[in-house]
Amino acid sequence: MNYLHSYIKKNYPTLFGIVKKSKKKYIKIKSIFIYFFFFPPAYVLSKLKIDLLTVNVARIGHLTFDSEAYIKERILNDDKYVKPVMLAPYGGVANNEFLKYLLPYIHIVQNRFLCFLLRPLFSHPLCSVNSSRWGEERGTFRSFEIDARWEIEGRKGLSKLLPEHIAEGSKTLKLLGIPENSWFVCIHNRESGYSKNNHDFDQSFRNSQIANYDLAINEIIRRGGWCIRMGDPTMEPISPRQGLIDYAHSPYRSEVMDIYLCASARAFLGSSSGLSLLATYFNVPVGAANLIPLANSIMQGRNNLTIPKLITFKNHELVPFSHVLNSPVGSFRTSSEFLSSQYSYQDNTPEEILDLLEELLGDFETSNDQTYDHLQKKFRKLIEPHHWCYYGSGKIGAKFLFKYRELL
Repeated sequence: MNYLHSYIKKNYPTLFGIVKKSKKKYIKIKSIFIYFFFFPPAYVLSKLKIDLLTVNVARIGHLTFDSEAYIKERILNDDKYVKPVMLAPYGGVANNEFLKYLLPYIHIVQNRFLCFLLRPLFSHPLCSVNSSRWGEERGTFRSFEIDARWEIEGRKGLSKLLPEHIAEGSKTLKLLGIPENSWFVCIHNRESGYSKNNHDFDQSFRNSQIANYDLAINEIIRRGGWCIRMGDPTMEPISPRQGLIDYAHSPYRSEVMDIYLCASARAFLGSSSGLSLLATYFNVPVGAANLIPLANSIMQGRNNLTIPKLITFKNHELVPFSHVLNSPVGSFRTSSEFLSSQYSYQDNTPEEILDLLEELLGDFETSNDQTYDHLQKKFRKLIEPHHWCYYGSGKIGAKFLFKYRELL
């Protein structure tokens, strides 16, 4: 859709302009109609302080972290928590089982016909709350600020694994061939297959190759752990080996197991995708490789580590972090922006991802290392209030900073 949008804009500017103006008029008329027609119920809901929460429930990252941000903000700011209402129609939810963890905090409507009838009310200014306010705009993610406040106050996670999910997950682990009491690490690299129906062209810059995780996979196995490759059947097949479970292509894939694995892993080695946020919801340490853009290179959560993709100029020369962050390229959100510029990006190497894994598993202590601390602070100073990850409490991988210290 984004590609078609760009094509029409470039080749048929007049038609594009007419459609754009017509769309604006339609949206304005629709907004006026919704405001007056739904004013009575919206007014009542506003007086009762019941929010109508709009979340992109079709994406696992938004479903988990956006909902979590809303709940945490309300708890932090209000002594009296009034449960909001959220639409999550059957057939349009990334993980229906995860909704069970939100039920203590949110009233959820799943009936598709009822969702259709109520949807206009969810855009009324008197009672609607859109989750995009926490991180969709090109500015600091409020969700990171909320999470940082939550950590500072020493509050616990919102949920623990449900007993029914523990029972089913433990049973399925045995079917996958993982011995009882074994530890495992989940890995996930973002690919375009999951979003094939939405045309993933403009988000393909966030993708990475599973082959670059190969050294990390072997290291997990060498240490006596199991490696579970997460994802769905559209993922690129991975070379089989003892100690590796290609769960993405397993007949035992399920919404319950997605949750159980992410919540029970010793660590989650991920990428620039939403699935890692399912792990952070359950406070599992996350190491995210290939993060991009650089303005979003630090995660929320003190125990989380990241390494970003590097930016190169037209002559393939690496661009200093400060230059990237002080220019629009540091906040590029689409592949089209890269294609229309003289900049490109470079995926993390297998060695860099291995270093990230080793730090994630606690191989070396960096809190008392003055050199590392200096480099970490130096990178942090480059992150300004308008950058998305300004309030991120995570850290950049130690060896990655050592390796590219000349870019600081």
